Amino acid sequence: MTAWLDAFVPVFGLLALGALLRRRLLREDAVWAGIERLIFWVLLPCLIVNALAAIDMAALPVGGLAVAFWGALSAGTVIAVLLARALGQDHAAMTSVLQGGIRFNNLMGFAIAGALWGQPGIALAAVATGLIVPFVQTVATIAFALDGARRMRLAGLLRQVLLNPLILACLAGFAIGALGGLPAGLAPTVRG
Repeated sequence: MTAWLDAFVPVFGLLALGALLRRRLLREDAVWAGIERLIFWVLLPCLIVNALAAIDMAALPVGGLAVAFWGALSAGTVIAVLLARALGQDHAAMTSVLQGGIRFNNLMGFAIAGALWGQPGIALAAVATGLIVPFVQTVATIAFALDGARRMRLAGLLRQVLLNPLILACLAGFAIGALGGLPAGLAPTVRG
């Protein structure tokens, strides 16, 4: 029981602290927008690259995990879009239903998996993130682009998907891991 409390209480405690800070100390939207940008463009990509680069891909069932995750995410995507359409939601609402159905919180997953299972948990969370994030980011980007109110440009859509920092981090992490990991000196920098 203690291990579970040690895994979940800090994660949800930080969420509660964030809510308290937002309400009492850091009320400006610009502060939170800056924090979100820092996390999306720098901190989360570093976490993903570091975690993926440090694991032995041959030791994990990556192919089986990919089939399971991508199958589940594909089914969730179809169900979310059909549900939103059946409920008569407009495109903007449909994208919210879709994201609510297939997105997850990577940071919480890493923290809980690491607290419960140590390095093997972080390795599994890294592979899960590396497989799920590109799928979800691509689907979400395409869903936003398919808004009938504006014309979709394929080149712009591809650029947006291929330059997504989370997708780039996943690709880089898998590639670096396949090449043997981050070089000495760089690993502590990315980890820090």
